[in-house]
This record gives sequence, C-alpha cells and structure tokens, in this order.
Amino acid sequence: GTDADKANLENELQYYYDSFVSKGIPLVMGEMGSTNKNNTHDRAELAKYYIKYAKERHIPCIWWDNGAHGEGAENFGLFDRYNLNWYFPEVHNALVNSYNSTSFK
Repeated sequence: GTDADKANLENELQYYYDSFVSKGIPLVMGEMGSTNKNNTHDRAELAKYYIKYAKERHIPCIWWDNGAHGEGAENFGLFDRYNLNWYFPEVHNALVNSYNSTSFK
C-alpha cells in the first residue's frame, strides 16, 4: 500500500490499542485479510505489515479464510481444506514468519 494506506492502518490499530488493550480489555482482530486479485506479492506484503503492527500492540489476528480462492472480490481463501495444502503459500508464510520474527515492545 501507499504511505497513506500504511498510516491509516497504523492509526486504526493504535486506536484499538488505546481504546481496549491499554485498558486491559482483550481484543482479537477476528477478520483481516485481502482478496485475491492476482496480487499475491502485495497480499504477502500487507500480511507482513499488518501482523507487525498488530503484534506490537498485543492484538492477535485471524485471517478471514472463507474458502474462496478464485480471483476478485470476496476471495480471501488461503488454505485448500479438501487437499490440505496452501493456495497461496507466500501469504501464509508472510503471516507466520512475520509473527514469529516480530518482538513485542
């Protein structure tokens, strides 16, 4: 995303931290993700950035995997539930590796 996109994300996550987490109220980001528009690299980059800032603010995230993996709107799927493999391993790896390599403040 653009610098403005990144700033919006950071501001949004900071708002959630200030409103809930900093006051001892647990928060889980239960739906986050990006749709497949033949943009796997961009989706992986977003996943890295999102997880980095969320983890720094102690906000666990759950990728919204609706099982749809085609191209276009509402195609958030990453995992093939029938064959037990990843449609987009780059995005999966970005999520896991970003979480594992980011330290809490």
